[in-house]
Amino acid sequence: MILDVAFPVPLRRTFYYAEPPGAPIQPGTRVIAPFGPSRRVGLVVGRLEEKDADLSGFAKLKTVESAIDPFPLLGPELMSFCRWMAARWDAPLGSAIGLFTVPGKDFPLPPAEDGGPGILPPPPPEGLDVLADALLDPAAPPGPALLSGLASRERAAFYANILARASADGQSLLLLPDLALAASLIKRLREMLPEGAVTLWHSRLTPKQRREAWTGAWSGRARIVAGTRSALFLPFRNLSFALMDSEEDDLYKQEEQEPRFHAREALLKLAELRGARAVLSGLLPSVESRARAASGGAAGGLRLLERPALLSDPPPPRVELVDLNATPGVISEPMLAGLREAVAAGGKALLVVNRRGVSLREICARCGWTKRCRRCEIPMATVPGPGGEALQFLCKGCGVKEPFNGVCPSCGGRLFRDKGVGTQKLAGAARRELPSVPVHVFDGDLVRASLNRTMDALEEFARPGPAILVSTRLALRGHDFPALALAGFADADYDLSPEDFRSSEEVFRMFVAAADCLDPAGPRRLIIQTRQPGHHAFERARQWAPAAFAADEEVSRRTFAYPPFVYLLRVNFSSFDRRAMDEALRDMDARLEEACGPGAQALGPVERPPAQGRKRLSAYFIVKMPPDSLAGPAGDRVRALRLPAGVELELEADPYTFR
Repeated sequence: MILDVAFPVPLRRTFYYAEPPGAPIQPGTRVIAPFGPSRRVGLVVGRLEEKDADLSGFAKLKTVESAIDPFPLLGPELMSFCRWMAARWDAPLGSAIGLFTVPGKDFPLPPAEDGGPGILPPPPPEGLDVLADALLDPAAPPGPALLSGLASRERAAFYANILARASADGQSLLLLPDLALAASLIKRLREMLPEGAVTLWHSRLTPKQRREAWTGAWSGRARIVAGTRSALFLPFRNLSFALMDSEEDDLYKQEEQEPRFHAREALLKLAELRGARAVLSGLLPSVESRARAASGGAAGGLRLLERPALLSDPPPPRVELVDLNATPGVISEPMLAGLREAVAAGGKALLVVNRRGVSLREICARCGWTKRCRRCEIPMATVPGPGGEALQFLCKGCGVKEPFNGVCPSCGGRLFRDKGVGTQKLAGAARRELPSVPVHVFDGDLVRASLNRTMDALEEFARPGPAILVSTRLALRGHDFPALALAGFADADYDLSPEDFRSSEEVFRMFVAAADCLDPAGPRRLIIQTRQPGHHAFERARQWAPAAFAADEEVSRRTFAYPPFVYLLRVNFSSFDRRAMDEALRDMDARLEEACGPGAQALGPVERPPAQGRKRLSAYFIVKMPPDSLAGPAGDRVRALRLPAGVELELEADPYTFR
């Protein structure tokens, strides 16, 4: 027999091997096989008779050395899931299979275990027991559900209740968007559930912890697993319930490597194949999920469950817009007055700016020079250097740091203008204006440095007494801060982009999340600094009309044909040769529409100016396809298009970043 083997490598093909003597090796089984000059762990994706395999070009067929396991790691449903992922996001099959990682390349699979007695569930928050019953009702309509409006202060108790109840019938999974939220929410879950009831999975685990979590999922011993998006690919023995928290968060979209999947879509498909109950939970659900919910329980739809209004619900926040065109400053006078009022009453304030460091970039006042990363070709931000005194450059793309001596290498000038404001600059302004008030910083740099330091910073801010927390959007991801009276946005325009159809939704969602963080018994103020006070996102915030904003966005997406009403494929072109680039882009829209099939519409090209000091040209087309399209077949046809020499092509399926 011939074995068809996939490896976790960026190649869009599988490899034929001869089957070794002994027991037949079934699809889904891990094997050790020669691969080039080395040996690799691969996974058998098929068995063929020799007459059915195209062996032309093979002088001699290599033989698989051995099977690692006596039975498959991936059953038929997970094999179907990997094939679907590869087709959905135009990825090599091996990269999709590689997501189901194991704690060692030849670690044997442990035997199945009895999960033991069920976990005693704590009660849900008062008034929400009906909602919990509706999510777990076996008589409810089949298919996934969308839970809308659950407040951060209710999540831990509500999740603990439904996860424990669901684990009586199998294993339960809780997906979280980031490590900061995972750490704080899981700490509260562990306080409410018996010791050892929650198994954690994320990238910061030690090898021993990863092995224990992985084997616990495989054996069935781990009844409740909580983790970031990679937890979706644990080999659960009996997954019966999956809950995605903050389903609208863009961190669920993987863009760093193939497959560039969205965890929400992957979760729904996986639950369908495994017969598990899936629940998406969002404070203000995404336009994609709301549109699915509009179809109710129809095929591909979501059953919508709104959080009921309770007598204990807090009043809506008081929203103030500050026009920075009339009142400039890092912290405007109205914002400063609000901060002083909040801390004078013994409360706390949160200042949000969605970028780290001191400034977005430093610009030479004489010649306009800007420091760019030699690797990523993007402008580098400035951040405090060692000791916190001198500044240094930081690339937000790859993390490379370089010294900043205050001298322009282009003209020798020593006068620089900083553009934009980051967390460090905002914190410095707050300390100058309110020197007697503790000011804490919470951003991605802190989270990457240490989870323990992250939790310490949040706990320190939560201690009694006035304080100010300066943060990126991280502080808005499900945190419940006591005595938080004010949330201010220093530069709310930063995330708005005419190139990004999701930007208005992302900005408005920050306001909703900030209101959710405010103390229910406090004054509950939002102050938004903007240079575009007439923008509909800010106007709907001033009116405090989340439902109206959501309806506006859905109408806009439908009118201008954006997801979820179409499927997007971005086709990137790059070259050092201007003439070859022009030739490649000529009539490319028609060629892309033909390659992508009926109903496809290609828009472009959109050309990007070369980075400073670089000669590489780049441009892209956006192809709109029917919403149920698979990018894989279209991608194969697009890659087959003939291009002039020196022009490179790259595909991005379902892109999320347009800036």
